[in-house]
Amino acid sequence: MKAFGNIDLQSNMLMNATLESVEAFPAISKVGQLIFKGQRVMICIEIEEGLPIWAPLSAPLNTFIHDQAVASSTWTVDHTLNSSHVIAQVIDTDGKHVIPDEVQCNYNQTVITFANNQAGRLVLMVGNEHGSPRINYSYEQAFTSASASWVVNHMLGYNPLLRTFVGNQEVQPLSIVHDDLNTATVTFTNPQIGIVRAV
Repeated sequence: MKAFGNIDLQSNMLMNATLESVEAFPAISKVGQLIFKGQRVMICIEIEEGLPIWAPLSAPLNTFIHDQAVASSTWTVDHTLNSSHVIAQVIDTDGKHVIPDEVQCNYNQTVITFANNQAGRLVLMVGNEHGSPRINYSYEQAFTSASASWVVNHMLGYNPLLRTFVGNQEVQPLSIVHDDLNTATVTFTNPQIGIVRAV
């Protein structure tokens, strides 16, 4: 983070911080406040005695959390990280980290095996194997009724790169036509249900 001016943290250390995920910025922003929004850690700062603004402190954190209430020697967890390269952390019900006997990672599923029955929490995170940070999409539109032609109303004012997903797989449509700077039409050979993401 670059700062123009003085930042005084009064030699404080941040310890045992817990940030809840929020959908919207707080109605009243306080300088120094931390939140977790849009998969990023954000801090509220004031620049040159102006209004408070929110600045990102981290790159997007792509995580999935699974709570295992019933103790079991095998946890089968379906996640939505769209990767088989995930980092797995297990925390027991006492808040202690546990090393499982085996971790098997498949695309959108992770299986954790223990020698004895175990309850607790599994935190999955996409690691650095993917290179650069994951893409932040400008727009996303879901198509819940099967159709061979999807009209994407992105309203971005430019012709974005469109990525199409059916189920958990990215697919190549028959065609993508940018009708104008705010809409596009995606055509498939057969009717499909899925998601379009614009970059």
